[in-house]
Formats: sequence, C-alpha cells, structure tokens
Amino acid sequence: MAFNRSGESGSIVIIVTIVVLLIVTIFLGQFFKSENKLKLLFDNKQNISFLISTHDDKQKITLATVLIYNSSTGRLAAVNLLPDTYTSFLKNGKTSFYTIAESLNNGVTKEDVKDGVAKLLGLKINYYLFTSEKNFIKIIDIMGGVEVFTQEITLPEENIYYSQGLINLDGDKAVEFTSINVPTEDYYQNLRRSELILRSIINLKPAFKDVFNEHTIPKFIYPLVSSNMTVNDMVIFYKQIAAMYNKGYTDFSRNMVSITLYCDRDLVNNKNIFLPKKSGNWVKSDVVDAVNNIAKAESSYTGNKIRIQLLNGTDIVGFASRTERYLQTFGVKVVESGNASNQNYENTVIISINDDQKANKLAELIKCKKIIKSEVTDDSKYEVTLILGRDFDGRVVK
Repeated sequence: MAFNRSGESGSIVIIVTIVVLLIVTIFLGQFFKSENKLKLLFDNKQNISFLISTHDDKQKITLATVLIYNSSTGRLAAVNLLPDTYTSFLKNGKTSFYTIAESLNNGVTKEDVKDGVAKLLGLKINYYLFTSEKNFIKIIDIMGGVEVFTQEITLPEENIYYSQGLINLDGDKAVEFTSINVPTEDYYQNLRRSELILRSIINLKPAFKDVFNEHTIPKFIYPLVSSNMTVNDMVIFYKQIAAMYNKGYTDFSRNMVSITLYCDRDLVNNKNIFLPKKSGNWVKSDVVDAVNNIAKAESSYTGNKIRIQLLNGTDIVGFASRTERYLQTFGVKVVESGNASNQNYENTVIISINDDQKANKLAELIKCKKIIKSEVTDDSKYEVTLILGRDFDGRVVK
C-alpha cells in the first residue's frame, strides 16, 4: 500500500509539473508574441494605434482618445470621443449597447472596449492603456505638470478661475481642466481641453529622458496603467521615441491630425446619449484621410533657416523662451529675443524686414494673418520680427 501511495504521489507531482510547464509555456509564448508583434510593426514601418482612457473610482470612463502613430514618419493622428457616445460592444460573446462611459462598469472587458471603439472608427487598434484619474494625476505630476494655453474661465460658485494665457497645470488641475462644465460651452469643449493636455504631453520637454527611461517605466509608469502591452512593449516603444528625440524630433504634437467624433444628441430610456453621426460613417472617412495624411513626411525649413527677432508682447512670463524652443524644432533660428515695447499686444504680428518670402513662411507655420512690411530694410542679423500677442497659444495664432 505504501508503494502505491508513493506511486500516486509521484504521478501527481509529474502531472502538476506538466501543467505548470504548459502554463509557463503559454505565458511566455504570449509574452514573446506580443513583443514580436510590436517589433514587426516598427520593422515594417506600420501604424501603431492606442486607445487611451481614464476612468473614475466607479469605473466610469471620463476620457477616451485614440492615438495613431506612423512609425515611418513619426507623425500622429488623434481621434477624440465623447465618453457619452453610444455604440455596440461584445459582452460575453453577445452584442450589447452602452455608452463608452458606462461600458466598463457594465462588465465589458477593456479588450472589448478597445475592439468596440475600433469597430466604430473602422480602424484596427493595437493596444489599450487605461488609467484611473488618481493615477493620471500621478503621471502628470511625475512629468512636472503640463503647459496649456487657455481662454479665461471663471466659475465663482465652483471656486474655479483660469486666467487667459499659457499656464502650467499639475495633475489635479489637469483633471479639473478637462472636466469643467461651463454653461455657455458646447459638448465638445472638454474634448478640446483634453487635446491641449495631450499636445502638451507629447511635446517632449528637456527632462523627458529623465522622467521616461528603461528604469523609470517599469518602476513608476507601468504600474499606473492597465494595458495589453507588456512592460517590455512599453520600453520598446519608448526606445523608438527616444531615438527620434535624440535626432531633434521633440514635439510630436507638431502637424498632428486631430479628429472629433461628432454625434447627434438623443434620449434613450430617459437618458441623454450621443449617437455617432451617420452611424460613424463620417468619422470613418476622416480616419482614412488622417491615416493617409500622417504617412506623408512633414515639411521642414531646416534647409533654409528663417532668422528672426522674437519679442514677447504679453505679460506672460517666459512666453518668448517657450516659443523659441518650439520654433527651433522647425529650423527657425531666433537670433535675438526679449520683450516688446509694451505687453498689451492682443494680436500677434510678423514684420518682414529683409525677406518677404521667409516672413510668409513663418506666417504659414504659425497661422498668423497680420504681416507688416518694414519701412526700413537694413543689414540686420535677422530677416523677420515676430511679436507675440495674446492670440498666440504657443504654437499657432487662434
């Protein structure tokens, strides 16, 4: 009898060992399959797309954006979606209809949320990255905050005030900024504010490689998100971005194509929802155009640099230096910088001194319509003067 018990125990050990080996093999197979998939996308210069979303403590989605990254050109497209957009999702193998906002707390898995949004847009989405609002706040704070240009917002009853101009937001303020409800605004204004946050995040700051690197991503960043990416996937992606950063490509918001999924408001079961216009056919066409657009390399002025004098015509501290860093990514050379004669310029002005063609190029770059021809041309070291007004958001004239 003892011999049989020993034999049975040995058999159980063997079976358990086989099961463990199978589990490990399957896990490692999926792990390497995931990494090989991302590497193949980069090797073949294909698009890589992400559903990026935040949710509150009750799993209600508060932000949903799809980013499409062209790994050949380094350009991005962003699709911004109202969380209250009503669409179909697979749940336990069956089609169910929910708003994006309520999909998670109705039992739709994150993978199925990703696939539901992908079907709505007519786009293959490779990865999802979900984070709670609390963790999103931590990520923004780790980055040192975000800079956005805003119009004045005053809501005394909610103790909310934002002055017009370029402001720096910490994590708490960034979440507040994207969720402000101003009675006079339309439903899409918070999407526009969310895009400002996104653009600031992907405009990589000088400290980018200190915050994001092969050591900090596994330890500090990856634990704050829920994703179908492995931590090594995230490091692989980081290395690609860092390689472009090292070559001087720092502002990934530059020439980013922005799309908004527009909806019609409707009432279903006594609840306000938003149905995608034309069942999403309009946005599907926009997505196709965006994918084709970001496959084209952006134009560059580096072959024939514009030499400018940059003057701050506002009372926003550091506005000129921030703008200088942005313009340098286009090959614009700021040879002189300082304050204008007064800080009350409402409108941005370009003054052509020695080169009308370059003045027009700069105007095209920042979408400035106010161009003045200098009455005096001389042999000064710059060809154009740019005076920043309050209508300049750090990148373009609004």
